[in-house]
Order: sequence, then C-alpha cells, then structure tokens
Amino acid sequence: MFFVGGIYYMKNKHHTVISYFEKALEIGPYDTEVLILKANAHYKIGQNKRAIQCCDKIKEIDPKNNAVAELLTKLDSSK
Repeated sequence: MFFVGGIYYMKNKHHTVISYFEKALEIGPYDTEVLILKANAHYKIGQNKRAIQCCDKIKEIDPKNNAVAELLTKLDSSK
C-alpha cells in the first residue's frame, strides 16, 4: 500500500493517496513515514485539521521528528 500511495503522491493525486496510506497504517500504525506523507497530502488539499491530527500522532511516536516540525510550521503560517 505504501508504494502505491507513494506513486499517487508523486502524481499529486492526494485524495487517492490518503486512502492508500490509511490502509498502510492499518498494517503498520506507527509508521511515521506513511503518517508524514498522509499529513502532507491532507495539507495539500486543505484538510489542515486532519494534517494536524497526523502530526500529533507522529509527535507521540517520534517527538524529535524534523519533518513533522516543518509541516507544523507550514500549517501554523497558513492560518
């Protein structure tokens, strides 16, 4: 699921990406790479609340994750 989602992500098919990443997270709920890509997909389609939820989960798993800090900065500046 991750690889298929990655292909759609590169093609900017963010709505499709989210469903694949959700399935990947059912298998590996603590995969921060999938979570950050899912968060970015939500961000790119304007679903900031859902992006923040993904970021919160990443922070629980990996509090020092740089990618989540960068995305949260983008989200904060888009308010």
